[in-house]
Amino acid sequence: MKDVNLLVCEDDEDICRTFSQYLQSEGYEVESALNGEEALKKAKEKRFSIALIDIMMPEMDGIELMRRLKEIYPDIDAVIITAHSSFNTVVSALRLGAYDYLQKPVKLDDVGKMVKDIIHQQQMIEAEKAGIACLKDKLKKTATENAKLIEEIENLCESKENLLIDISHNLRTPVTIIQGYSEI
Repeated sequence: MKDVNLLVCEDDEDICRTFSQYLQSEGYEVESALNGEEALKKAKEKRFSIALIDIMMPEMDGIELMRRLKEIYPDIDAVIITAHSSFNTVVSALRLGAYDYLQKPVKLDDVGKMVKDIIHQQQMIEAEKAGIACLKDKLKKTATENAKLIEEIENLCESKENLLIDISHNLRTPVTIIQGYSEI
């Protein structure tokens, strides 16, 4: 699917390959990594919108990988995959910004549904951002138009004031002349 790049990071090669092949068959662009360092390297070369991350990996665990991915791409949606879901680990992942978690053994349909839900949410967020940007542009345009109208009104008021001063002056001038003649 266009503009949807997924990163699968799972140290079990069979599971990693299964997830990747399934997601590719669903039409997604998928990159896979067998450890956190490899995943980070790929994330620096290519932008991913979704990451599926195993929590228990050697060298760098899934929580640390997610934290570091979010430093690179704050809006990446990460799904933590765990066989040993302790409450504290899941809470920690969610606090760091994980979208959700899946517990092993994972059904491929659950992975597909989760990815579709994330994509739908991302599309809604993008549509909202586009709507807000459009409203800001309209407000700026309206503000500019209003400023021009205010300036025109101020100019008209100033012209009206000058006209009234001229009329008043011209009306008083003949009266002053007539008064001058009457005193003679």
